[in-house]
Amino acid sequence: MLLKSIALSVLMTGLSALPASAAPGAVGPPAAEPVQDASFLRAAHQADLAEIAGGNIAQERGVSPRVRALGARFVRDHTAIETHLTAVARAAGVQLPDTPTAAQLALVKKYQSVPRAAFDRLYLRTQLKAHEEALAAGRTELAKGEDQRVKDLIAYAAPLVMAHHAALRYGGPAR
Repeated sequence: MLLKSIALSVLMTGLSALPASAAPGAVGPPAAEPVQDASFLRAAHQADLAEIAGGNIAQERGVSPRVRALGARFVRDHTAIETHLTAVARAAGVQLPDTPTAAQLALVKKYQSVPRAAFDRLYLRTQLKAHEEALAAGRTELAKGEDQRVKDLIAYAAPLVMAHHAALRYGGPAR
């Protein structure tokens, strides 16, 4: 738990260095996108697609009201992140994939096929892992990325992803 708190502090420290006036998807001329930034945008896009698909399934198959509410929240928030992410990718000239990764698609299939009584536990466990991976990817992008537009995107998305992580980890409100 201490390591996760430190990691979140490091992420927030990196975010606080970003200008407050920077807007996700800030207009700028498309340029040759650095490999780190393009890779991050593609991976984050695929993760958003998977989160939206999984969230829709959670709203239908979740047994507990908490899981159904988390599913709705993830759909809402990751759809909003996607709006900004696709604008940044377009401005940067990065082509985004049409689908989640094969592993993400397999998990979506598992969500659809697992017995309903086992759904909540599977969903919470796998979503916690996915959100931890997203936070780690954001930290890496802040440290190694070059495009300020992508860093601004992280400044927008990180509070949402951190709130999702906290709700998954500590059972906070799904809002």
